[in-house]
Amino acid sequence: MEPAIISIAQLAYIDRILFEYQEDMGDLPKIIHQKEILVHDASKKVKETEKIINDINLFVSTSKETLISLKDKEDKLTQQQFLVRNNKEFDAISSQISTLKSQHAQLSIKLRTEGTKLENLKALLEEQTKTVSNLEEELVELNEEYKEVIKSQGDEFERYNKIREILKERMDPEIYANYARIQHHVPDAAVGISKDSCMGCYRAIPKQIIVEMRNQKERIFVCENCGRILIPDWVEVNEEELEKLI
Repeated sequence: MEPAIISIAQLAYIDRILFEYQEDMGDLPKIIHQKEILVHDASKKVKETEKIINDINLFVSTSKETLISLKDKEDKLTQQQFLVRNNKEFDAISSQISTLKSQHAQLSIKLRTEGTKLENLKALLEEQTKTVSNLEEELVELNEEYKEVIKSQGDEFERYNKIREILKERMDPEIYANYARIQHHVPDAAVGISKDSCMGCYRAIPKQIIVEMRNQKERIFVCENCGRILIPDWVEVNEEELEKLI
């Protein structure tokens, strides 16, 4: 699998071309980026809540089995008390029964607490799911509006947008979301390096970072000054190869 920075560089290349077209679109591309981030973050919250619910369900399931096991042990020990031969054995069994009852009581309390928590989480998950659904519907409407604008811009603009959509689909959602966040603040979210300087803010990049960028190709580096993603000098974007995607 090729390093993620290559896909980022390709996307940034296409975005630089599209930016020239998009000046006639007003804030629509920016609004779409904002909505994509909201959808991503809302979906992430849904997954987090689902995981907590699954963990609680597992706890509830195992706890119920444990409670049954504790009660069985308690009943068996109670029966053994009738067969003891002296007070020492009786006291020892009584101590074990007391421990089992304490464990049973503590687990029962926690089980009730988790049950209440589970109901609250289910209600929260329902709200979060509705939020994601609403945001996705809004994003679909914005994208439809965007497609109409694309048609009015001509075939070349539409072709570049198709390439962008393919690149976006191929990228890791978390990486794209981070790229979109940066792009929300600056159009050129990913920039190259020239004379050991960031081409976004022109601040010098430490020599050690330059070396690491060449040796750690799987790692994504950002400019410490402006926050843009840095494209290493070993990354090249071939437009002819991008054209073959469609």
